Amino acid sequence: MNRDQLPIPVQLISSCSTLGELTPIRFRYEDPEHVRHTVSVLEVLSRRDTTIAGIPEMTYVCHGEFEQTRHLFQLRYHIPSHKWSIVKVMY
Repeated sequence: MNRDQLPIPVQLISSCSTLGELTPIRFRYEDPEHVRHTVSVLEVLSRRDTTIAGIPEMTYVCHGEFEQTRHLFQLRYHIPSHKWSIVKVMY
């Protein structure tokens, strides 16, 4: 995952609790060479509602695994458009 290309739009599978809380399970993204990569979300460390320029979003900090390596990353769910993206990769 190239940090210079952030944010990266992703296709994401999530679960929804009876209270309406979304939990990311797995997502995939396409790199600049048009190769698709699948990332399994191992743990959601935090989730919070945010507002950026008056637009509601949900931000998730997660541990995930891809290419047999564990990574810490931040996902963002843009509520009005229902789109997910990776906005930060910590390691």
